[in-house]
Amino acid sequence: MKIDQCLFGYDDGHKLLSSSLSLGAEISLLTELSDLAPNTVFGRSNGYWTGMPVPGMGRYVLMRTWAAPEMSRPGCVWSHALLIEPSLLESVEHLSVLQRLFIRPSNSADLARYREVISGADISTRVPDEPRNDAVVKKLLNSLYGKGGPSINVAAADDLATPLFAVWSQQWPRLRRNFRFQTAAIRTNSASSGVRFDITASIGNLLEESKSATDDYPEWVNAAFLDVGDGTEGKLRCFLWQYGHDVKRQKGSFKPLVELWLNSMHEPSLKEAKLGSLIKRYFPSVEDALALKLDLINGMLIPDSQPDLVRFWLQQDDVPFLPNPSLHGIERMMKLWPAFSRQFLELAEYASNKNGVIENKIVESVESKILAADFWHLTQPYPNLQNLMLNKQPEFLLEGDALKLSTEEIMRMLPRLKTKDSRLEDLVFSLICREDDRLIPPVFNNFPEIAARQVIRAASENLTASIRAWREELLRRPELMLTREVLGSVSRQSTLYEYLQEMRLSSPAVLSAGSDPWIAAMSNAFDDLWGEKKDILSCSILVLALASEKVGWKGVERLFEIIHSKILAEMLHGKARDILDEWLPELGWFSNWDLGLRLRLMVIDAYIRNRWPIESFNALTQDHSARLMLAEAASDVPGGKVLSRAIKH
Repeated sequence: MKIDQCLFGYDDGHKLLSSSLSLGAEISLLTELSDLAPNTVFGRSNGYWTGMPVPGMGRYVLMRTWAAPEMSRPGCVWSHALLIEPSLLESVEHLSVLQRLFIRPSNSADLARYREVISGADISTRVPDEPRNDAVVKKLLNSLYGKGGPSINVAAADDLATPLFAVWSQQWPRLRRNFRFQTAAIRTNSASSGVRFDITASIGNLLEESKSATDDYPEWVNAAFLDVGDGTEGKLRCFLWQYGHDVKRQKGSFKPLVELWLNSMHEPSLKEAKLGSLIKRYFPSVEDALALKLDLINGMLIPDSQPDLVRFWLQQDDVPFLPNPSLHGIERMMKLWPAFSRQFLELAEYASNKNGVIENKIVESVESKILAADFWHLTQPYPNLQNLMLNKQPEFLLEGDALKLSTEEIMRMLPRLKTKDSRLEDLVFSLICREDDRLIPPVFNNFPEIAARQVIRAASENLTASIRAWREELLRRPELMLTREVLGSVSRQSTLYEYLQEMRLSSPAVLSAGSDPWIAAMSNAFDDLWGEKKDILSCSILVLALASEKVGWKGVERLFEIIHSKILAEMLHGKARDILDEWLPELGWFSNWDLGLRLRLMVIDAYIRNRWPIESFNALTQDHSARLMLAEAASDVPGGKVLSRAIKH
């Protein structure tokens, strides 16, 4: 890498005296810069520095200007200028090493060396060990990036150079090559050059200097000041160089970048969306500080603030300021669960109304973290997310707080539930207890067997009055009720009696179902009947058993002796006798009065016709007289001799 140079001085006027490069159209600008700055006070200083970009040449010019008292004309100066390519300017860690390349000419004849190109090898890598005025460094930082003006008040003309080169070295490449400064010290309130500089110097007094040294600077200035001392090894320096390269406002971005770095180091989580507000204020377009925004929104930097920043992204208006997070960034963010569960649920609520790839990823990631047992508790404040998850996983209805949904929502979701899930039993029971008749059709239509069982359960828990409409619907669907599983779950025989009365013994559905469901129910139910109702229930089930073809013998075996003995003892209540009288065979006027005989004959006919087990017939009664009556009746019936012989033994 090589550096061009040139020399300006007096020769019948201030002009270019020697150069290794043609300056072209920029010669007038460089000549002006190299001349003595207006109102400059050299005093005991050994010259001043000027630096600024020259876009027309594609170079950065760095000048050193010395007083030339040996010239015949007062106010003459020598100015040695380096014309540095930006790539070289950006590669030098400590820009103060460039100072060693400047040479003051000994006289007007000493010009040849300035026509030669300087080799990059001549740049020393050893950092000059020069004392640095810390107060001036802080002034520079505050003036460049804060609220201070461009003029730095110094006690002496040379006080600014070393701090300025240190601050300049801190700047990231693009900021470096656009830095415009001049250290020529002028009297306070004097007119300055027409060229606009970022930093200039003015001569103050010791009292002002002492007062300035005690200025209370904000935290970002102090952090930047410490980094100036740390040099290229500083953490802030690395941060600035990493994220300063693509900011749109160069100087204007320095302060917010330092503040962001401070937050990343000292404040794990920015509260009340402070980070998003700061980013929007200082970097209002998507492309501005893009690398920084991507690392922030993807959780590479200040990870605890990523959820809030993603929320800003979701809520952006038509003029966005944040780039899209990556899918991997969303995955990284979810590692903060459960510490940031509330923020994630809010994000999913916002995202659930959209249909983008990233929004869907947010929703899916949050869904994957919500356990079924926590679903209602976590999603209650977030109706959009809750509804979306219910549509995808309707089984959440089977968890604890489903009844918090409106009836309309429950009715909409019921068809989506899987009928094989055992938790449906409790859900249907809860819906029955809700006492909202609008639920009756969808529950019975979607889960008929479960609905039947749970209506029975509700009745057994003394909820009969409050579920009257449900009970009536079940009675209109006898095919659901008349099964061993459903009817067998009735807890009281008094309830069985009521159901039988309401469905009617002679109805096709009751006759078709037979006695088996009733026998099962009678076996399981608490015996809370007596008197006439007890006899009516027993006689009704016995009649159903005799009318059954397959397993009716079980009911006959259970009830025959009870009913038969009451008939013989003339203790069977009237309505029960009426039931038997209606269903038992007619024996004519002479014998029809004998209800016991008619019952025995019907029992014998059922055993013969249905080929029921002989062992069952033999077990119908242990009463000797009743057994003889059965044997005698069986012997007179065609095909009954086998039964007669069996019961005599």
